[in-house]
Amino acid sequence: MADDEQQNVRLVRGGLENWIAGDHEAVIATFTDDVKVVVPPEVGNAGSYTGIEGFRRWFAQWDEAWLAFRMELKDI
Repeated sequence: MADDEQQNVRLVRGGLENWIAGDHEAVIATFTDDVKVVVPPEVGNAGSYTGIEGFRRWFAQWDEAWLAFRMELKDI
């Protein structure tokens, strides 16, 4: 795997591990100001959310919809 690919895998793995651990701010700190979340219609809270505040708005809606939500990293 090329160095850039390895760096991307480390970034994604670290982000997911931080997210699962509840350190959402550490994950958000890795985003660029123009981060964009695109959620397809077949998933809850469908739409496009742009920027850090857009991401926060999307996540707040997502988090509000679930009594409990758990992610588990199986493979990258």
